Amino acid sequence: IGKAFSILSDSKKREQYDQYGHAMEPQYHRGSTNGTRGSQNYYYYEDDDDFSAEEIFNLFFGYSGPTTRTYRRRQQHPFQFTTHSTHNAAQNTTHTLAQLLPYLFLFLISIIGTFLVSEPQFQLHRTGKYTNARLTRLSNIEYYVKPDFRPPKTNNELDKFESSVVDEYLSDLRHQCYREQQYKESMIWRARMMNDNQLYKQAQNQGTPSCTKLNDFVQRGRA
Repeated sequence: IGKAFSILSDSKKREQYDQYGHAMEPQYHRGSTNGTRGSQNYYYYEDDDDFSAEEIFNLFFGYSGPTTRTYRRRQQHPFQFTTHSTHNAAQNTTHTLAQLLPYLFLFLISIIGTFLVSEPQFQLHRTGKYTNARLTRLSNIEYYVKPDFRPPKTNNELDKFESSVVDEYLSDLRHQCYREQQYKESMIWRARMMNDNQLYKQAQNQGTPSCTKLNDFVQRGRA
């Protein structure tokens, strides 16, 4: 197949084949390994431009991997090539490292990002670092800051800071309200599937305190 593909892909070879037919096919034989493991000697007495099965596959499917085609033209002199297992091992190691480089790069970026990201100025809940409680001036929303917290100096800056506290508070309430509603609906669905009236009543009476707080806050804002 490789020989046929080599002839069909070369206009000069097609012309020679039309004139001489099989008489132009080269004669070759495989030499001895001379007791050397990992190396083989091949002797060719004509052009050796035959395509291997791997090269034909690559040409048809557009694959351009690590395998490259080497063209060798000889006439009457034998050609010797040696495959080195150590060279192949080095190529495999290099290929593996090249595949791992993107992951190592992302890992380094994530580590650097943890050092560059600054900590928030406040938290809505008390934590190990955020221990000092404060209240917003208009909404009376409680939040916590670090002991070394320095409040904004101007009223305009303080308004912006407390506005971010209010936004975070509302976002947290919406999230908690959604979770409470999902839990209540799952209890009602389970009670209906089990045909359990007692469980159904319990699910109906399940409270959603975060939703209540959210509605109250919205009503106060409208007022």
